[in-house]
Amino acid sequence: MPRLSVTTEQLEREFVSVFSDGKYVPAKCWIEHFHDDATYLRAVYPTSFPSHGVDRMNDLKRRLKKRYGPSADVVGVLMLDDADWSWFAAHRLLIHAAR
Repeated sequence: MPRLSVTTEQLEREFVSVFSDGKYVPAKCWIEHFHDDATYLRAVYPTSFPSHGVDRMNDLKRRLKKRYGPSADVVGVLMLDDADWSWFAAHRLLIHAAR
């Protein structure tokens, strides 16, 4: 399954278009790939994620797929706590080592 092919600038542009009114904005949002099999659209909502936030993240996912990878398998992952970046780096290495 092909992965989503999107740059940071493209992600930022689509993110701003979805959250331009400033409501239900996650604290962080990024993309992570699992080899060429899947793309994870990850976001952190530090206190809670209301249903409208979930709807907007799904809208962002749809926009990204339509423009940058219609056949990509994109999984949305919403988290409440924010692990530090060293944890994510270790997690990413573990994903690649598992192959």
